[in-house]
Amino acid sequence: MDSSGAVAPSSIAKKSSLCRQFMSRPPKLLPRSRRDALTRSEVMSRIRSRDTAPERWIGKELRSLGAHYRRHVASLPGTPDFANKSRRWALFVHGCFWHSHKGCHLASTPKSNLAYWRPKLERNLDRDYQNLQALKRLGFRVQVIWECEIKSRTLRERLKRFLPRTYLKIA
Repeated sequence: MDSSGAVAPSSIAKKSSLCRQFMSRPPKLLPRSRRDALTRSEVMSRIRSRDTAPERWIGKELRSLGAHYRRHVASLPGTPDFANKSRRWALFVHGCFWHSHKGCHLASTPKSNLAYWRPKLERNLDRDYQNLQALKRLGFRVQVIWECEIKSRTLRERLKRFLPRTYLKIA
């Protein structure tokens, strides 16, 4: 605030970005013993679509390999989690449940409300296939990494094989 009482534009920007940050996240939970049970809506609102633990893990691996990338590139089909447009590669990190990973212990079929869940998960599979095909038509190399593969010992080797060799720091 200056002598005339006006607020500096930089402080307004800081406040608005902080408000957006805290408004988008649900409030922290008390331990179960000190709160009521959550409704389905409250449970679902806490499931994140961006910056998940598997995405952070992959980002860490990509950085350690020296890969340059952008996160959540909305201008590409399917908004890949990691992509490099100039080197023409895209990487998706899929949750096993949400993307129906075949044969995975994390990809269970819901037992209730099948009329809702079955079409929803099938639409996810169809959309994933369409997005992969669209990226391939654009000349991108595409890789899907599943949630259950994140801590695999072979993940780093798989990323090395996938990424262009021109900028990898191979230790």
